[in-house]
Amino acid sequence: ALQKNTEKLSSCNTIYKNRSSYLATVEQEVTIASDFENEITLHDKIIKLNKINQELQSLKPDLSCENSGLPQVEELIVNEATSISRLLVKVNTETSLLKRSIEKNSISQALESCKERISSIVDADSNKAMLISSNIKMLHKLKPVSATNNDRFKKLILDSDLLLTQFEILEAEPVCLTLDFFETEFDRTLQTKNKLSDEIQLLKNELEQFQQVKNRQSHTPVNNINRTSSSGTSNNAFNQRQLTDRMASYTTIIGRAMGCGLDVEKKSTELGRWIDRSFAHDLNAKAQYIKIASDGLVYHANQQSNGQSPDNCSDVRKAMNNLRIM
Repeated sequence: ALQKNTEKLSSCNTIYKNRSSYLATVEQEVTIASDFENEITLHDKIIKLNKINQELQSLKPDLSCENSGLPQVEELIVNEATSISRLLVKVNTETSLLKRSIEKNSISQALESCKERISSIVDADSNKAMLISSNIKMLHKLKPVSATNNDRFKKLILDSDLLLTQFEILEAEPVCLTLDFFETEFDRTLQTKNKLSDEIQLLKNELEQFQQVKNRQSHTPVNNINRTSSSGTSNNAFNQRQLTDRMASYTTIIGRAMGCGLDVEKKSTELGRWIDRSFAHDLNAKAQYIKIASDGLVYHANQQSNGQSPDNCSDVRKAMNNLRIM
C-alpha cells in the first residue's frame, strides 16, 4: 500500500506540475492579450480572452488523482483550483477593461464624426442662407410687384423655396448632444431658417396680392387695363416650377449614386448640359442653379454614404440606369 501511495503521489506530482506549467503559459497569454500597447486589435484581444475563459472553465481535476485520499495530492488539486479561480478573475477583469476601452473609442469616434458633420452642415446651410438673403435683397429691389417684373419675382421666390427645402437642421443624436456647441448651432440654424422663411412668406403674400389684382383685371374691359400677356406669365411660371422640380430629382438620384460609389461622370455631364440649355438666356439664374445643383449633389451623397437615405444602393443603381435628363 505504501508503495502504491508513493507511486500515486509521484504520478500526480508529475501531472500537476505539467498542468501548472500550462496555467503559467495561459497567464502569460492573458497578460499579452490585455496589454494595450501591442498591435493586436481590441476586438481580437477580447476574442482571445473569451477563448481562454472557456478553456479555464472546462479544466477539471485529473481523474486519476481525484479522490486519492492522499493529503499531498488533495493539496495539489486545491492549489490548482485556486490558480484557476485567480486566472478567471483576471481574464474577466481584463475583458471588461477592453470592452470599456472599445466603448470609449467608439464614443470618441462618434464625437469626431459629429463635429465633422455639424461643421459640414453649418457651412452648407450658411451658403444657402447667403443665397437666400441675396434673393431677398433682389426681391425688395423689384418691389412693388408689377406685370413687368412678375416673372422675375416668381423665379426668385421659387429659387429661395428650393434652397429652404435643402436646409438641413442638425439632428439631436444623443452622442452629439454632449458637444458644448451643438445646442448653440442647432438653435442658430433653426432661427436662421425660420427668419428667412418668414421673409420669403411676406414676399409671397405681396406676389399673391398682385396676382389677385391681376385676376380681377381679367374681368375688366380691355380698354381699362394695360395690355399684358397673362398667358405667357402663367406658362413661364409653370415652366420654372417644372425646371426646379426636375433639377431636384436629378440631383437627388445622381447625389445618392455618388454616395454609393457608382460612376456618375456621364450623368453629371448631362446635368451640366441640361442646366446650360435650360438657363441659356439668364446667366445669373444659371450660376445660381449650378450652385444649388452642386450643394444638392453633395448633400444627397453624404446622406447616402451616412445611411440616412431611404434608398439602398441597388435601388439607386436602377434609378441611375433609368434616369433620362432632358
